[in-house]
Amino acid sequence: MQIKQKLKKIILTTLLLTIVAGVPIFSLAVTPQKEQEIKSFINDNKNLFFAGDVEKVDIKKVEEDDGLFKTTIEVGAEEYPFYLTHSFKIVPQFVEISKISKGEESQLGDFDAQAKKIILNDKFKENIKDFVEKYLLQTPTEVTVGEVKEDDGLYEITITAQGKDQPIYLALDGKKMAFGIKSLSEYKKMAEERKKRAEVHEQNKTDKPKVDLFVMSYCPYGTQIEKGILPVLRTLEGKIDAKIRFVDYAMHDKKEIDENLLQHCIQENAPDKLYDYLDCFLKDGQSDKCLKDVGLTKKDEGDKNDKEGKKKSFWNKIIGSLKSIFGKGDKTPIEKIEKCVKETDTKFKISENYKDKSTWQGRFPGFDIDKDDNKKYGVEGSPTLIINGQKIQPNGRDAQSLLESICSGFKNPPKECEQKLSSDQPSPGFGSGIGNSSGGGCGQ
Repeated sequence: MQIKQKLKKIILTTLLLTIVAGVPIFSLAVTPQKEQEIKSFINDNKNLFFAGDVEKVDIKKVEEDDGLFKTTIEVGAEEYPFYLTHSFKIVPQFVEISKISKGEESQLGDFDAQAKKIILNDKFKENIKDFVEKYLLQTPTEVTVGEVKEDDGLYEITITAQGKDQPIYLALDGKKMAFGIKSLSEYKKMAEERKKRAEVHEQNKTDKPKVDLFVMSYCPYGTQIEKGILPVLRTLEGKIDAKIRFVDYAMHDKKEIDENLLQHCIQENAPDKLYDYLDCFLKDGQSDKCLKDVGLTKKDEGDKNDKEGKKKSFWNKIIGSLKSIFGKGDKTPIEKIEKCVKETDTKFKISENYKDKSTWQGRFPGFDIDKDDNKKYGVEGSPTLIINGQKIQPNGRDAQSLLESICSGFKNPPKECEQKLSSDQPSPGFGSGIGNSSGGGCGQ
């Protein structure tokens, strides 16, 4: 009996001290057990949270942060915070209020230091209303602030604008805002939808997939996906029918029109040189240098040495000269390419239409070489990937993601589809750096 009374006294004393001190009874302490639970949760579901085949998530730190679990994680070469609620819902895109307001606001509401959270009252609602109207809406709109409740370590606030209700979420200290939280089940559903968009549907699979990649040659996101897809095209060479095609308008002026024409004609007349040329061009955009690097030189330069680097024999030169005299000499690849550029330019009135702005698509000149296919597949911008006539949105612009998407087009995938290629996202634009898969595009 005495033990029970002592125990009761200890509990009451602890409760009293807790209330007096203003410390929550059920704190969000990160115990070693909880830290391990959080790390396991993130690693077990990493491919849901971070699109693509993520081999490793390095969790640097786990801590309590204003009512939430905050983890500092590193994926690839990027490090950033990752927030979880009490019930392990994910808080994506948690943004500092000061960043949204460009420093004009830093905290929405009066902070209660004892309770470690802002005070919910009419003034708080008015602050939310003013903030939303001033910083979140593009056009002046009356905003109504509805229910405000504390749930799962966040303030959930219902706002109404233009007759539509929208929840927003605020950190307990009033300094960070999110526009949605997601459960694990929601992430799984999103992953299923993403998988459907990244794979060829069963009815569209073929024995030899047809792959059409529509780009603009100077679009930074077009060059990004080209850097990712070249290793795939080499891996599956002969197994697929692949073409680089062009969006039917150019956003990067005359230089893009000229480069589109050149790449089109290399593909038509020297297809064995195309991938090497693109490898070079995607590094620094110097087409003249790249033509020389891949051996697409003028006839007097290209004929100095044969394919093996040995000088041609005297008789071969004589025979070549006789063929040339009688009109039977073969043109060199660069001469074929130059002829192709001129004929294609004339056929599709590319330069002519460039000079005539009445033919432009809004602010941009047309580029009509693949116009019919643009219409057929609903191409709107660069890049657009079409596999077996189906528009595909790969999980990333890295080689591995693109290999998986293209291989989904086979009825019976070959052994090459089992290869593991790089999962590093190429950087947008020219260069060989690593970037991220933002999904950006030109004109989309």
